[in-house]
Amino acid sequence: MRFKAYQALAGLAFAGLVATAPAHAVGFTIDYPGDNGASTDNTGSSATALFDFTAFNATSVTLTITLTNTTPAAIGSDLIALLFDLPAGPPPVTYVAGSFTNDNTNPLVWNYLPGESLNPFGSFSSCASVDTADCLNAGGGGDQGLSSGQSDKFSLRITGLGSDASAYSTAFFNLFAMYSADTGNTQATCVRFQRVGPDNQNSDKVCGSTEDTPDDVPEPGTLGLLGLGLIGLGFARRRRA
Repeated sequence: MRFKAYQALAGLAFAGLVATAPAHAVGFTIDYPGDNGASTDNTGSSATALFDFTAFNATSVTLTITLTNTTPAAIGSDLIALLFDLPAGPPPVTYVAGSFTNDNTNPLVWNYLPGESLNPFGSFSSCASVDTADCLNAGGGGDQGLSSGQSDKFSLRITGLGSDASAYSTAFFNLFAMYSADTGNTQATCVRFQRVGPDNQNSDKVCGSTEDTPDDVPEPGTLGLLGLGLIGLGFARRRRA
């Protein structure tokens, strides 16, 4: 009887694993190094942005971005904006209006601003900014933004490629990979810094790209089901022996 129970446990676990398999995140990390030609002021300010894509419904996915200010503490800076393009397709990827949300674990509030410019790097289709109306200046120079070593997270929904998170991840990755972080003025993603340096008097704009490959990252629930299935199979095999 116990053996049959273990078999049932294993079967249920793997059935759940199969049922939840599509609910996984895929993504990649963008590096914004402060020591290359894609920095306007070469202050040493730097950042990373993790782009994670997860299916939301039949027509859209959720893009979650984890933004980190990696500027050395000895330099110091406030990261106030992330600008990035959406893949133009065909078919084009578009933002689902009103879907931008904050992580709520950080008192910093980010805002979604479409169609922003960042000279000399051109215009970008999307911007996440701590200012409600401007990607270049945070509150007119007020004391806000991600300080050196801090991270924050926000999400938005995008549509155009159905519900396949991998398709969106690949489209974004290919767009960003087209641009080298140290050549040219046309870029696909950049970050904006203010209050740079010991006297807080400098600013910088740094653009980035990626040489990584998109990663397939199982969700915690999927990992838990996998572990449960393996435990069930282990008990079943031991009982059978």
